[in-house]
Amino acid sequence: MTRAPVCSCGGKLRKVTLGATELAPLFGLRGVLEGPIPGLRCGTCEQETLEGQTIDRMLIAVALSVMSQPRILSTEEARFLRKAVLGMTQAALAEHMGINPTTVADWERGERPLSKEHDYELRGVALSSLVVRFSPRFRAFVQNLPRILRAPRTLAPPKRAKRYVVRASEMPAA
Repeated sequence: MTRAPVCSCGGKLRKVTLGATELAPLFGLRGVLEGPIPGLRCGTCEQETLEGQTIDRMLIAVALSVMSQPRILSTEEARFLRKAVLGMTQAALAEHMGINPTTVADWERGERPLSKEHDYELRGVALSSLVVRFSPRFRAFVQNLPRILRAPRTLAPPKRAKRYVVRASEMPAA
């Protein structure tokens, strides 16, 4: 017998379908995942939350959207891949890529754009991390490898960070 999940306020969480979920609190990336999205809502305080498996599926869909951009990654996108996908500090990513930590910090402050080579390498490192982490669910990545790894990237990153809109239909199956 499984117990109903409980909210931090003590109320019972019930399954609901959410219309949209902001990406910033979960992944630090401005944008929204458009529903329908399976979620949970507290019967007492009405707070909404997501189950871990749904968050993993969202991460895959958003990462696919970011890594498929046909241009050099923006500051916000590079930070998203480093933090949400790789779970690395700036220093750890720099060491992994064999570059100076100041270079990564400069990307994220917007003081220096990623080079074509660093953009390509960052996408590759993030992609390999996702494949290892979510191997049963990486079919979407395999189908989109040519789009993700198309090189060289010749378009500059956008001057202003764009707001992502990812559809729930792009999330891998549970």
